[in-house]
Amino acid sequence: MYPLRIERMGRVLYAPMLALQLQRRDDVLAEISDETLFLLEHDRVITAGRNAKNENLLYPQDALKARGVAL
Repeated sequence: MYPLRIERMGRVLYAPMLALQLQRRDDVLAEISDETLFLLEHDRVITAGRNAKNENLLYPQDALKARGVAL
């Protein structure tokens, strides 16, 4: 069984947390860090795939931003 680190992050922004997750993944694969379960909350966000286009959204980006939704 492998060790599992649990980190309580509180409320964090989406993009910096994603960067941290990707870095931790790389560290785990390089065997310099334990696997980690991040417990967190972030503001509302819509994630779109690489091939997503603005016309795929039901609301324009400025309307989403006005509602506090990051894209």
